[in-house]
Amino acid sequence: LAAGLPPTHLDTHQHTHLHPRVARVLARVARRHGIGWIRRPFENCSSPGSGGGLRGLIGVALNLFQPEFDRCMAEYDIRRTEFFTGFRLTGRWTKPAMEATLGALQAGITELMCHPGYCDSELEASPTMLRREREREFEILTDPEWRARLSRGGVVLQNFRGAAAAPERNAAAEALRPAPLAGE
Repeated sequence: LAAGLPPTHLDTHQHTHLHPRVARVLARVARRHGIGWIRRPFENCSSPGSGGGLRGLIGVALNLFQPEFDRCMAEYDIRRTEFFTGFRLTGRWTKPAMEATLGALQAGITELMCHPGYCDSELEASPTMLRREREREFEILTDPEWRARLSRGGVVLQNFRGAAAAPERNAAAEALRPAPLAGE
């Protein structure tokens, strides 16, 4: 903020903001600084075949936080996307997985979580579980065919700033945006 770069949204490393106390603090910070969006990482738009295993179990466990998280964000008038996907595919993105994910998109705003990047010696030496997987995700996400297919399907790619400025709002998105609190 001091550098003149207004944040468009907030999230936390490894979704720690799902804990009710952290969620409330983050919502207050967002509201105080005019940040209108917080990541809502509850996988509800999974592509076929992205379910099982430990990551699937963790995804189900994270969903236990959803009701309290949504209440908190509504109380502070913080927007969230209607759909979220990518958690269960972390480190496992492939072209077929992307194909299935795009085929499962529903009307509304979907956040696609991914970790594209380059793997250099510094990343190789780091304790992260995603190294070469980042390059594979980068290759998949920058394939020009996806952009063309999305465009043909009427899907608009945008960031949180674009989503906030969108003139027409889906009724479900408006349902996620409650009326302002009295006196605020």
